[in-house]
Amino acid sequence: MARGDWHRYDAKTAAEDCLDLDVNYLNRTGVLIDGMVGSLWWTSSATGERRGTVGYRTTGDLFTLSYARNGEPVTLPVRLLYTTPHYGGRRPWFRCPLIVAGVPCERRVGKLYLRSKLFGCRHCHDLTYRSVQEAHADERAFAGCGLDPRGAKWLREDARFMEALKRKKRHRAERAQGNARRAAERRRRSRRSPVTLAPDS
Repeated sequence: MARGDWHRYDAKTAAEDCLDLDVNYLNRTGVLIDGMVGSLWWTSSATGERRGTVGYRTTGDLFTLSYARNGEPVTLPVRLLYTTPHYGGRRPWFRCPLIVAGVPCERRVGKLYLRSKLFGCRHCHDLTYRSVQEAHADERAFAGCGLDPRGAKWLREDARFMEALKRKKRHRAERAQGNARRAAERRRRSRRSPVTLAPDS
């Protein structure tokens, strides 16, 4: 079980800003097969530069990570467990390896996030989602104008409805244009002179 410093931050970090390990992706790509050894890396979608690299070894239900953080080597064993969905097969999960205030977390999670030194679940790292941050920003803006912050939720819902309505109208317009083009093509073909077959001599 990994141990390390852990503390909360006043301004929460978004999960999208952290390097993460997705257990379902690793399972699909064969990384979780017993005996697999290799490396995982992350690249920036904006620049294509490599953001981080970790080595891994899968031994039964133990997924061990090896990497360096601020020049310090880290070895982090992560337990794997599997459940059986109603539709069959096996679904993999991580057990969060962090210990918070002396208590092992051991939450069953689909993703682990790297913050500070160790990979852990979103709850242990006190992460939020960017969409939640944006929602809170709207509420603070409403409150700053002397308005009911709950109005921000209504505004977002109304904006989503209007956007969905615009998409529906665009889809209808594109479908109508396609129907018109096909009808014009049929009319054009019907105006062509029929082909006359000459009788055999």
